[in-house]
Amino acid sequence: MKLNRRQTVSCSGFFSWPLLWPFLLVVMLSCSAQLLADDGLQEYLVETRVWMDGELQGEPSLQVQAGSDARIENRSGQTAWAMSVNIQPAHASEKAMDGAIWLDLAIEEEIDGTWQFLADTMLGLPPGQTGTVSVVGQDIETATPENAELFVEVTVRPTPAE
Repeated sequence: MKLNRRQTVSCSGFFSWPLLWPFLLVVMLSCSAQLLADDGLQEYLVETRVWMDGELQGEPSLQVQAGSDARIENRSGQTAWAMSVNIQPAHASEKAMDGAIWLDLAIEEEIDGTWQFLADTMLGLPPGQTGTVSVVGQDIETATPENAELFVEVTVRPTPAE
């Protein structure tokens, strides 16, 4: 069928095509805005304290957007370490607390100019609560900042939407 400029296509039912397009556009935009707000644009403040061999190495904090990788490097004296983080919101199907997140955390130490892996883990954290990661010798039952080779405290808080 060939249409000229004066012909229109009509459909039977409640909506006609000229009225249906704006409606569909509004629905698609509102759904996509809701998905973006729920699954990926939330930012978090990650606050950490890092000890190596019983010495506090730093207390860095960084802003991390959900689903994005972030990295911080810290050099103090002859010690250099780096921490990589990635945050994913926990889903309702995981029966997590409201607002809980999964935090992927990896720590490296610079030795002789190259980065050496120390530890990585995934922590499930409720909002505002502190989690710890530690590396200790076999003879140590309970890790503390003083007796661990590596001890990290991390607290994650959602940042308010602007």
